[in-house]
Amino acid sequence: VKPSPGSYYNIGGIHSCTVREILEVLIGLSSRKDDIEVSVDPKRLRPIDADLQVPDTSKFRKHTGWEPEISFETTMNDLLDYWRERVSNEGDVFLTR
Repeated sequence: VKPSPGSYYNIGGIHSCTVREILEVLIGLSSRKDDIEVSVDPKRLRPIDADLQVPDTSKFRKHTGWEPEISFETTMNDLLDYWRERVSNEGDVFLTR
C-alpha cells in the first residue's frame, strides 16, 4: 500500500471497550485475583478526555483488504502472558508515565 503524501490510516480492531473493561478482563484472567486492588489516582487523570475512542479503519481495510485476525480475548491473554514473562525474567517492573 502506497498512501498519497499527507494521508494517514487508522489501524485497530473491531472490538471497542473502555480501559476499565480491559482491566476487568485482565483481572478475570489473573491467577491472583484476590491480591489485586484497583484504585484511581486522580493525579494521573486528564481533566478532559473522551470516554471511548474508536478508530475508523474502513479506509485502511478498503485499500488493503486487511481484516483483524486476532480476537480481543486472545490479545488480552497474550498481553497478560507477555507481562508475566517480563516480570518473571526482570523482577519488579514499574510502569511510569
